[in-house]
Amino acid sequence: MERDESDSILDFLFRHQTRADYFHVHHWAVGDVLMWDNIGTVHNAVADYMMDEQRYMRRPQVMATLDHMALAG
Repeated sequence: MERDESDSILDFLFRHQTRADYFHVHHWAVGDVLMWDNIGTVHNAVADYMMDEQRYMRRPQVMATLDHMALAG
């Protein structure tokens, strides 16, 4: 693929993934649990909590049993 064609496709994809209708800003409340799929997500953590606020995080990692690239085909 020529550089100009590649740049054009990448530009389209980067603009597409940052469209406002794909954004979610979570406003935390006590008891909230939030999960997302890193494969299909552009995640940006925001330090919107105070240093004295208690925070508990767990990062589970699930091993895929399907060939997702083949399914996307």
